[in-house]
This record gives sequence, structure tokens and C-alpha cells, in this order.
Amino acid sequence: MGGDHYPAVPVHGAVLALQNQDIPDHVFFELIGREQCIREALASQGRKWLNHPRLLVVNATQVIETDESLNSARSKRNSSMHVGITRQTQGLSQAFVSAGNTGVLMALSTIKLKLVPGITRPAMTAIIPTENGDCVQMDLGGSVDNIAEQLAQWAVMGSLYSKFVIGVDNPRIGLMNVGKEDGKGDKLRIEAFRFLMALDEAGIINFARNIEGDDILIGKTDVVVFDGFTANVQLKMIESIIPRLENSLRKTLREGSRVQKLIAALALMLLKPTLKTIKAQFDYQRYNGAPFLGLWGVSVKAHGKSTPLAFMYAIRRAYLMVEQDVTSKIRDNIGGIADILAKVRAQIERER
Repeated sequence: MGGDHYPAVPVHGAVLALQNQDIPDHVFFELIGREQCIREALASQGRKWLNHPRLLVVNATQVIETDESLNSARSKRNSSMHVGITRQTQGLSQAFVSAGNTGVLMALSTIKLKLVPGITRPAMTAIIPTENGDCVQMDLGGSVDNIAEQLAQWAVMGSLYSKFVIGVDNPRIGLMNVGKEDGKGDKLRIEAFRFLMALDEAGIINFARNIEGDDILIGKTDVVVFDGFTANVQLKMIESIIPRLENSLRKTLREGSRVQKLIAALALMLLKPTLKTIKAQFDYQRYNGAPFLGLWGVSVKAHGKSTPLAFMYAIRRAYLMVEQDVTSKIRDNIGGIADILAKVRAQIERER
């Protein structure tokens, strides 16, 4: 019951996931929300889906709205978010996917699923395409007030996610900064750099040092660590590039002079195959689904404007999180960093 077009889009996305060859037949789906609305949405996809053996409808009568406060949402214990995440804590499911209110989803997931020991805040994780393959970006904006230790924790989790979900053998970690030189940046970046260097020296991560914004799309690193505020701004900028280029050409076709219209029409004709390829490469639908890494469970945020295809990819991402047992891998690898981070913090405090 989340996103701009619920329950139609999540229901259609689940139907697509049932037919996706990457998701095996032993995977089952629970559609959680107002039962009558869900059944009507299923019927619109074809009556055969109403009693499909891999689809279970779980009734939840309340809806958490997009702009609802956390305090208000916490009281709606029969909402699809509450019920869905609670079922995971009861062992009735292994992952939860929602296109609903991001802040509420993150908060409820943290409260109910709990954090993996050693993690102080979960990281909302995105994958973006680059010239050299997919790049993990964290944090996406699930939290915007961060400390250096959190960026270091996220780097370790991002490295594990890149290795086990994307398949990168020795992921390169980059710290987003205002310059590549050591010692660049504000207090957060300077301290984070020291933590990441210590983790690199301990052999826990492969730290490629500072990177700048123009390094992301060329694929200089496999994981980029940001504070949540900066990450969210740059991701929205990347998402807008191709649509803005297309709109600019179309605007010239409509409003330009005769010569400008002719040049724009010729450019659009010549560039159409290339634009189509680039648009497919950067199609957000294929990269939909942002897991909250660091939770003792799987909670995935789908884009509020998700299409059915995009929602299917979010479901697929949740499936991969379970299939690769990313939560256990984070638990098994995160415990050893606490002492390292504590030593670096103590050294920083002594230098003040």
C-alpha cells in the first residue's frame, strides 16, 4: 500500500516477479494490504493470479501515507509496513519490499529488525551504472546527519554487497570529497579518510582514497561512500541527465528558429540509437530497490514512482539479498572493525 499508484503497481510487480527467470519457483510472495483492493488489482492482471499457489494475500487495513509523521505511523499497527516487517521478525518471511514513506520504512525496519552488532545506523544503498560496471553508492539519503565512523561502517558493508551481490572480487572503495588529495574536505571527510585508511591497512577493505563527482560515472571505484545529504543530491542529478537532454532537443524542435529546428531534428535522428542505448543503460527501473544494509533482516525501499517493471527489480534485489545471505556476511565481517575504529577515534581525540 505504498508508492504513487498502490496497490496496482506492487501487485503488477509481483506478477512480473513470478514470471522472472532469475527468481526461482521456490520463492513465494505475500501481498500485504487491504485485501479487497489487492484482489481487485490481481483480477485486473488476469483471474488466474487470484488463486496462484505462490501468491498469498495478507490483510492489513491501515495505510501509512507518503507525508505521514513517524509518530503517527507508529500507531498504525495494522498497516502494511507494520504487518510486513513484523512477519519477518516472526520468521514468516525473509524480506520486505515497499515503495512507501522512506523515513517511516527505515525507522520501523530499524526498530523491528534491529541493527547488526557493530552498526550504528543502517545505510540506504543504491546501485548506479558506470562505464566499468555497476557501482554501489551509500548512503542514499536514509540519514543526512552522519559521523565518520558510520561512513567507515558503510564502506565495509558496501564492499561486501559489491562482492556478493554484484560479483566484484576485490571492490575498490572511494570516499566522495571535494578533491583527490589526502587531507581534503571538511571535518567529516578528513576523519572518515583516516578511518578508511586504517581499515585498508588492516586488509578489511580496498580503499582507493578520495574521489570527486566526475569519477563516479567513469567507474573509478566499485563503491562510493557519501554522507546521505550529498549522495541524495547527486543521485537525483544523475537520474535527470538523459530526460533533460531529450527535453532540450524537443524544446528546440518546438520553439527554435527554422535553422535550429533543422539542426535539432537532424541531431535527434542521428543520436536516437545512441540515446536509446544510453537511456537503457541508465534506466532507473533496472536499478530500483535500495536495501537498508546493517539491519538484522532484509528491508528494501522501492522508488515511490516505480513502474511495475521497476517494482519487479526491487523484488529481485530483495531476493538476491536473501539468496546471498548478505545479512550474515555483514555480521561475520563487521565485528572486527570496532577496535580499529575505536583506536583511530582515540588518536583523533588526543590530537585535539
